[in-house]
Amino acid sequence: MDYLYLGIIITLFVMYVVTYTLINEKRKKERNEKHGRRTTYTINMIAKVAIFSALSYILYFLKFPLPFFPSFLEINFSMFPILLAGFVLGPWWGLAVVVVRFVLKIPFTHTNYVGELADLMIGAMVVLSSSLFYNYHKNKKGGLISLIFAFVAWIVGGVVTNYYINIPFYVKFYFNGEFEPLVNMLKPLYSNINKDNFYQYYLFLAVIPFNALLALVVNVVTYFVYKRVSTIFKKDFFTKKGHRILIASDSFKGSLSSLEVGRTISNELEKKGYQTGVIALSDGGEGFLDCLEASMHSLKRIYAFSYDAFLNPSYASFLYDENSKHAYFELAEVVGIMKTKERNPFTASTYGLGYIINYALENYDIEHCFIGIGGSASNDGGSGMLEALGLEFYNENNELIEKLNNEKLALIKNIKVTNLLNRIKNVKFTLLTDVTNPLLGPNGATYVYSKQKGARERDFIELENNLKNFKDVTIQTLDKDLSEKEGSGAAGGCGFGIMSYLNSEVDQGINFLLKEIQFKELVKNYDEVITGEGCFDSQSLQGKVYSGIKENSIRPITIICGISKIKHHRLYSVTPHFMSKEDSIKNPEEGLKKLIDYYY
Repeated sequence: MDYLYLGIIITLFVMYVVTYTLINEKRKKERNEKHGRRTTYTINMIAKVAIFSALSYILYFLKFPLPFFPSFLEINFSMFPILLAGFVLGPWWGLAVVVVRFVLKIPFTHTNYVGELADLMIGAMVVLSSSLFYNYHKNKKGGLISLIFAFVAWIVGGVVTNYYINIPFYVKFYFNGEFEPLVNMLKPLYSNINKDNFYQYYLFLAVIPFNALLALVVNVVTYFVYKRVSTIFKKDFFTKKGHRILIASDSFKGSLSSLEVGRTISNELEKKGYQTGVIALSDGGEGFLDCLEASMHSLKRIYAFSYDAFLNPSYASFLYDENSKHAYFELAEVVGIMKTKERNPFTASTYGLGYIINYALENYDIEHCFIGIGGSASNDGGSGMLEALGLEFYNENNELIEKLNNEKLALIKNIKVTNLLNRIKNVKFTLLTDVTNPLLGPNGATYVYSKQKGARERDFIELENNLKNFKDVTIQTLDKDLSEKEGSGAAGGCGFGIMSYLNSEVDQGINFLLKEIQFKELVKNYDEVITGEGCFDSQSLQGKVYSGIKENSIRPITIICGISKIKHHRLYSVTPHFMSKEDSIKNPEEGLKKLIDYYY
């Protein structure tokens, strides 16, 4: 018991020194607020590791023998906090608890470090095998399977360490290489034991049942108390009361709008006592108009007749500010891929987008048009849109080509710009996009995006050649080539058409939106930002909502998503940790709620 009291004092002292030092370090680092979240996260995790390590260390000394096992096999429950740490904090932080416990036990060893080494190995096997699985299956079934892994790893670890480490060491250094003294110690329990059958008796009648019993008890207790413990340790220990979180996420395409994502997260956080704010964001694609309308109250939404990507009559909308004489258009709102079930990049057209822009120019006093492109169904280079605005396309017989789409691009031999120029004179255009792809080539509109629009790989060459013909005739007509300009391949090449014929400026959709809503000033009222999108991948780091938030926020950022295809600090996904992909698509709100409940 002297060791116990001394261990408690040492553990508490270590916790105090570590926590005090790290809090001071946190205060220094927070002077540079861009790094505040990483520092806070590390401090929280180390403090929690210290607590679990202390509990494990204390429980190690609260041990006792059982009458039907050898006296040196003593029951202790020091693995209980380790198992909890692996589930609550993650596998590598759980392993850190194992290592810290090992270091704390070293000064008080009475086994020349052999017992401590064996405990280290068993602890590592148990915590990694169980928590690595649970890290990707965070549900009741996943928890049960993880505990089965822990049970098996515990028994295997006990057998391996006893067979290869403990017994050989004790025989060599305590009994001068003789088995007889050790055999005699076990004779009262196992009368038929001798040095020839020692390992069979000891392993199968002592080590395996002993570790099985201990593992079973610890696993059962873990199963019933995990939820309560995790609720405590999921929280940020250093978060100030009244912690304010701004939710500024992109939409989860096909599942939830940006506002729906924000409100779902906000409701869950406010249940936990956080103060929240929600703004809708878009990178220029789906939801662009909704985000502007929610943030800029001077805008009026106007509905008008138009056509979808396959020229079916439909209604769409745009936003108009009569004070600034600015109009805002969203390609996805009019001819987006989510507006129709049909998928055919050869016949899909941007004609409807040009139609509604033309309607706006004819009926409203507009000086500047902002066009957000993304989420297109077409691969027509923006030709359909330009046709609706007055651009004229002719074939080799000098016959007018109408209702332009990709397959009709191959017919173009001549382009006349007079009517278009008359239509758009005195009007300025700004193209808003989230991608930097060129028009043609392996990184262009066809090879990167047409497959999701219904193209097969054997279609790529024809689709590409059609776009190339449009590019070549455009160069002849305008005497300029913008096909290599960043963003010219956006929205099936619509970026190229807008840049070339409307002389548009180009901006990243998210940066434009953040400037319009004065995000840099807004975010100063919050302590943290949560952002994300449906599928977070390498493209999310360039030109998407997250990249814009990162450039414009001095606050720490947490990323949430439906599916993650890359690893990133503070990135949490619904799939596969909390729900399957199919279930998350059917019930996206439930998946988000589970994610927020777990991490906050």
